[in-house]
Amino acid sequence: MKLLTWWIVILCQFKDKVEFLYCLCTLQIVGLNNAVERVKLEQQQLDNELDFILAQQRELEECLAPLEKELGSNGVADPEREHM
Repeated sequence: MKLLTWWIVILCQFKDKVEFLYCLCTLQIVGLNNAVERVKLEQQQLDNELDFILAQQRELEECLAPLEKELGSNGVADPEREHM
């Protein structure tokens, strides 16, 4: 009976500490989850910006293609652009 009483006393003493650690871990998990959600949102915004830049680049390339073709037929070339 003394051993059982001893275990009950020990468990009661650690109960508050365990509850505190549980709450602390829960708060950290919630904080990490919020941080992950913010990073996901930022990543989506970056992806959207990159898609916009790629669309602009394609549009510029389409505009430049006829001009480059005409310059090439006139024998004038841009050596810097050829190295890109």
